[in-house]
Amino acid sequence: MLTNNAQQFKSFLLERNMDLNFIDDNGESVIEIREMLKCGAKIRLVTVFDKDDTNVKIYGFDYIQGINPVKKNYIYEALNNLNSNYTFTKYYLDGDSIIIQGNLYFLDTFSNEATMQMMLGVMDCANSEYPALMKLNWS
Repeated sequence: MLTNNAQQFKSFLLERNMDLNFIDDNGESVIEIREMLKCGAKIRLVTVFDKDDTNVKIYGFDYIQGINPVKKNYIYEALNNLNSNYTFTKYYLDGDSIIIQGNLYFLDTFSNEATMQMMLGVMDCANSEYPALMKLNWS
């Protein structure tokens, strides 16, 4: 069963004709969307609402995969630099994939608009940094 905020955000997205998947994962509500970035890369946006409906995590998965093992140290350095430059999104290396994460905290009043802006922010960061990260990975 979706949390209240997840249900509200689901309705918000459906009103905008977005193609979504919904998952209840041990009390956390998950909304999944697949998008194409302007740079041509695909990204899977996963929005996770915690059980208490206070924390929303937005992940960008599957956008850069197959990290060259020889380049991992360079990728770590690049991700550390990106994490220093971006305030609201963070980059992680998980195995051979790069993940982007944004977080929102709602104390009292949930905002569909703020959550959507964070989703768009994750997508913008992914789109902006894709060429440099791919060049680093395959140069």
